[in-house]
Amino acid sequence: MKAFLQEKGTTAGGHLKQTDAELLLKDLQINPYLDRAACQKTSYIESLTLLSFVIIIIIIIIIIIIIIIIIIIIIIIIILACPEIINLPSLPDSFHCSIHDTCSSLDCCFQLPFLEKPFGISLAIDSCTQIMNVGIERYVQEISLLDYKWGKEENFSLNGVIKLQ
Repeated sequence: MKAFLQEKGTTAGGHLKQTDAELLLKDLQINPYLDRAACQKTSYIESLTLLSFVIIIIIIIIIIIIIIIIIIIIIIIIILACPEIINLPSLPDSFHCSIHDTCSSLDCCFQLPFLEKPFGISLAIDSCTQIMNVGIERYVQEISLLDYKWGKEENFSLNGVIKLQ
């Protein structure tokens, strides 16, 4: 090999011309064992075609557009939520109520002085299913508004201990 390199005018560690390198591999009789398609020493990014870059850029643009649409939907939902601040009537000190952002549900909390335990009551109207849920703590009663008798007084009771009328 030393003689071959000297004959070609280079030393060990130097670079051979492509044709000289092929001659050396042939003289060393390893040419038949080499892959026909030589492996490339390029990075993944360098091996991407222009079309691949265009496709990646289009995907990134689509993702950005989807994110913008989601942000717009969230803003619309916030704007269309309960449009006004609703002032509830004055309630006793042991009673506190709040209206949810959708204006379709109300939660109240009251404390019975002799039990020193707070109790929760709730009212929620689902305009899609036309159902009203009335709850005392975890007890919830569903009322269909489709066939509801308006003007009728309703009574709800939690085992006769707490009553809503």
